[in-house]
Amino acid sequence: MEKSGCNAIEFWPETPDFWLHGKNHEDIKEIFSRHPELESITIHAPVLDLNPCSVNPDVAEISTKNTLEAIRLAEILGAEAVTIHPGRRTAKRPAGKRDMERFQRYIDRVHDTAIETGVKVALENMPPKINSLFSEPKQMKDILKQEEWLYFTFDIAHAITNDNAKAMEFINSAFDRIINIHVSRNSGVKNHFPLDDDPFTGEILGDLSNRGYEGFLTLELEDLNLDRTATAEEKISIVKKDVSYIKSFFN
Repeated sequence: MEKSGCNAIEFWPETPDFWLHGKNHEDIKEIFSRHPELESITIHAPVLDLNPCSVNPDVAEISTKNTLEAIRLAEILGAEAVTIHPGRRTAKRPAGKRDMERFQRYIDRVHDTAIETGVKVALENMPPKINSLFSEPKQMKDILKQEEWLYFTFDIAHAITNDNAKAMEFINSAFDRIINIHVSRNSGVKNHFPLDDDPFTGEILGDLSNRGYEGFLTLELEDLNLDRTATAEEKISIVKKDVSYIKSFFN
């Protein structure tokens, strides 16, 4: 991490080694202890193969259980916040009343565990797919008004379409609840590309800096989006360049 310029990390419990080795909390604590340069830790609740709003009650239950485990892990590790996804409609159709009822059952249980542990939980805005929940600024504004305990993880790439209008609407409507920002570039087709000094992202980062944002900035990159298989050193170089670009707006 010191090579890349990062001073924090967002840990995803679904990292294969953690899951495949019995979800050993002590192993994770020991690994983090080797990196005293870490100023903070956040956690992203598992999302792969999971959907807390699934029409299948067994899928919904195990998905919710994984989110609650992530919140409890945050308490154990002293992580400052947990990002969660809202789930989605199972069918490739717009979410409706029953999907929102399933979401409410999910978020009520998340609330109970958040209160029990004292961990801050932040809901992430989703990409604008047909069956997404909370991909629109008004939806996020409404749920944050309803759930006053809940925070917001703003994913920039999920919000950018052909311009920054929707991203700015998210910021304008919920800036005071943002505690984590996932930073990456939207290619127009896929999310989570390296920034490469992207002016769209730069405009958003500049606005956040001008507003006095002091929360987490999490660089979220998908290495499968690179045009070739990169070495570890090449990936470090990519991250270092993007970290430098982000810091240019906040120093």
